[in-house]
Amino acid sequence: MAVVAVDQDGAILYANQKLAKMFHYAVNDLIGHPIEILIPERYRSDHRLYRNLFAENPHVRPMGSGLDLAGRRSDGSEFPIEVGLSHFRADDVLMVLGSITDITRRKQTEELLERRVEERTHEIDRRRRVADSLRDILQVLNSNRPLQKILDIIVAQARELLRADASAIYQLHEGDRPLSFQAGVGISPAQLTALYDTASLKSADAYVKGQHAPLGNSASGAPILRVDGDDYCAQLAVPLKLKDEIYGGLMLYYREPRKFSTEEIELAVMFGDQAALRLRMHGCACRRSAPPSRLNATALPATCTTL
Repeated sequence: MAVVAVDQDGAILYANQKLAKMFHYAVNDLIGHPIEILIPERYRSDHRLYRNLFAENPHVRPMGSGLDLAGRRSDGSEFPIEVGLSHFRADDVLMVLGSITDITRRKQTEELLERRVEERTHEIDRRRRVADSLRDILQVLNSNRPLQKILDIIVAQARELLRADASAIYQLHEGDRPLSFQAGVGISPAQLTALYDTASLKSADAYVKGQHAPLGNSASGAPILRVDGDDYCAQLAVPLKLKDEIYGGLMLYYREPRKFSTEEIELAVMFGDQAALRLRMHGCACRRSAPPSRLNATALPATCTTL
């Protein structure tokens, strides 16, 4: 254990090798210096006051007294510590003994456990919101609301639960005709029309080729999409199928580069399935989305694109 002894004025009289090593000093470099040399500068004035109060009423303070303490190494770096105090008198002079423990590892473990609890709490809350959203969507699907209203609700829910900056449903057409906007939130129909003609069809080609891993243009350093000054650096796409034909897709756009978990992709697919179900119920005419050389009627996976 690291041990230090100081007089009632706070001057260091003794320090063992373990304490010197803990604070990155040589033992001789500590002797005679005030104990505050081992304390972060912002706490030193308060510590001097506390030291004077302790001298007036000396007492034993065991380790782990609930105080949030920090030590300062010779290089200025800080680390969490626990300090136990005891005292004795020599020739009527008060001597204070301090036993010091570096609790960095314990703090790291506590922080890790706290993060895990927080993540678990967020995950439980997210799952609850997903269940609530699915229930709401099912209620909407069974209602007499217009198709447009239902699609608007689906893209809004998808954007919220998948934490996207924008989302939309679009319809593919034969050949190279621009994709048509069906519903969206966070981005306007005019913007989407411009995007789909240059970006989404190219992405669709990549999907068919089996490039299911995240794709991107990081070599060029350019964003995947740029619209009215907004750069989108990641997207998640879910093809919508009607009677084994590709009707279009559900797209989610993100301004920050990111990767998508399997669960997020499955959630996006669920929203896409709900949109496709409503489109089928509405009796939307199925059109072959593009010539077989570009897109075919085989099952296309949800696809991620990111920088």
